[in-house]
Amino acid sequence: MINHLENHYAGFQDNVTSKNKKSYQTLKKSLIEKANKNKQTSITCLALLKEYTNFFRDNHLHAEFHQTLQVDASSPESVKAFKESNLFREWERIPYDSTKIWQYLAKSKDPLEGIYDNANYQVAVMRSPTHWRDYYGIITQTKSPLWEKGQVKVEFKKIDAKNFLFIKHLQNYQTIVNYSESENPVPTNFDANKIFPTSSSTKPSAFNMPPEGDWFQFKVLNDSTTYLHIKSFDPSLQSKFDSIYKQITPILERKPYLIIDLRSNGGGTVSGWYPLRKYLYTRPIPKKKYDYYCSSEIIKEYEQMLVMIEKNKEAYGVEMLNAIKSVIERLKKAKLGTFVPADQPSDMNESYQAERIEPTPKKIIMMYNRESASAAEGFILEGLQSDKVLLFGENSGGFIAFGNITPAQTPSGFTLYRATSRFLDHFPYEKTGIPPHIKATNDKDWIEQTHSLWQKVGKKK
Repeated sequence: MINHLENHYAGFQDNVTSKNKKSYQTLKKSLIEKANKNKQTSITCLALLKEYTNFFRDNHLHAEFHQTLQVDASSPESVKAFKESNLFREWERIPYDSTKIWQYLAKSKDPLEGIYDNANYQVAVMRSPTHWRDYYGIITQTKSPLWEKGQVKVEFKKIDAKNFLFIKHLQNYQTIVNYSESENPVPTNFDANKIFPTSSSTKPSAFNMPPEGDWFQFKVLNDSTTYLHIKSFDPSLQSKFDSIYKQITPILERKPYLIIDLRSNGGGTVSGWYPLRKYLYTRPIPKKKYDYYCSSEIIKEYEQMLVMIEKNKEAYGVEMLNAIKSVIERLKKAKLGTFVPADQPSDMNESYQAERIEPTPKKIIMMYNRESASAAEGFILEGLQSDKVLLFGENSGGFIAFGNITPAQTPSGFTLYRATSRFLDHFPYEKTGIPPHIKATNDKDWIEQTHSLWQKVGKKK
């Protein structure tokens, strides 16, 4: 992992500098010592890899490990066969004694310890210090036939007062490891309420979440307002975007107000929102520095990407196909270990100046949450440049400085996701996210909150 990132990662040179190189070398030495100290399970190994990747100011950078669980939870025969497998029999479990657990938690002064409950599981979170965790959560109740009381379902380690390494084991025994910024990582990472020893709910409000339903929703809310919700800018949807935008344009251009809802839009390709940028435009947007990193592995991955796109031309479109070809040609001509400036308008490397300011919509509110990321954040930054746009919600995800993420497989079954390009103008927003002009509150539906904000559009500072 270390060797790969030092040679094939677009963010390495900007994250490891003369100012922090000593800290980086110290971290490497520490992690290698931990890795060699004991035989590592896939979970502890993943925790070590996460500790390494977290050094970098890059939210896209992460490693995953996928268990290959083949079981039908609705079939008693399949469940029985699974429970005879090594994966189930060797899974960590704690001798379950409900009386002792409840008596211990009733006396605990630790605000993180307690019983947490979600739709499918109830877990008892208690201290369990090891070199990779400070707490574990063991199952006390479960609706899943694949899990039993006493099994370890969640684990987390305290990094500092508000940062945790959180390990969650899904129903199919896949392990997900995240860094969590929170005073209590369990409600947000496990979608749970703490029910004992306190009865007060610590589960965050759902008002910041997007509406249920299709990935693209367009509605006329009233005589003056249209509402557009986009859940994804996935490249494979490009042909659908082209078709839908043609359908909604006549209606959108008849109303003075527009709400663009990007809540939980994890990104994809910027071309997914390009047809909308003309409605945001009020003044020229300056040129930004956007580079591709040149390495042998990155060239190979773009060539593989090109093969995949050529097999699905209708979904991805000719423009994207030609853009990837152009990137490959330029990388092959460059020196390994250097950056190649993007030279295509579709790469957002050119300044943007529309022919005119569209008369309608006159005012736009862009709504987003912490799960709005990557290409969606590029769209939000376009809104930041506009005098007719008000940004509303909570800080975005902070996946904005490094992009064009490709996967690399490790020999032991992990998948590393890392950037092949960089957007240095966006570096200040990486990890922290883009703050809105006006923060939403979670005591009322966000769309309802926008009703009183239209007079603020164009007046924000």
